[in-house]
Amino acid sequence: NEPYPQLTDPQNANNIGDVDIDLMNFSNNNTPIALKSNKRRSEETNNDNSNQDGDNDDDEKENKLRMIDEQIQMIQQKIEKIQYEVDSSGGATGGWASDDHQHFSKLFTQLPMERVLIMRCLAELVGQTPQRVQQHIDWYRHYLTLMQTKKQLLSNWKTLKQEKEAVSIEKNIIEKSKQEMLKNKQKLEAKKKKKKK
Repeated sequence: NEPYPQLTDPQNANNIGDVDIDLMNFSNNNTPIALKSNKRRSEETNNDNSNQDGDNDDDEKENKLRMIDEQIQMIQQKIEKIQYEVDSSGGATGGWASDDHQHFSKLFTQLPMERVLIMRCLAELVGQTPQRVQQHIDWYRHYLTLMQTKKQLLSNWKTLKQEKEAVSIEKNIIEKSKQEMLKNKQKLEAKKKKKKK
């Protein structure tokens, strides 16, 4: 189990405006492919065909794992850019004192009308100006959008990690099946050689 992706390279993180937050790019068509059951074959030619099928399945799993890794990396980069922007704009409180921001967020939830919200903030939060409150409202709306996007990205990230684990298990099963078939083929060839003698 790998930890959730963290901010690792703030120098490479651009403003969130550069982040493609198109969550529709995340494909749910990446569901693990069911393993095809291989019947035991006694003839050598059928064994050869089975080996080819196993190679195709193996390649398919390898490609799928590579694709999943690329998607995971893309999601991690998006999360890092979001985290960098949040950190750069004052963290989870937008640069306000924790108590002031907590009180503001309660008012924000209770008061849908912006003008009323500004008036209440000016009355209840010492030292704030209309301009600062307006800036904080704009920042907070953007922050909530970023957090919603991050939540969806993390959900997609978890799904991909689970899928990667399932595909890896299937790949291992295919590998073991190929090894078993190879052993059976070698035994069959050894029996044929004995009969010829």
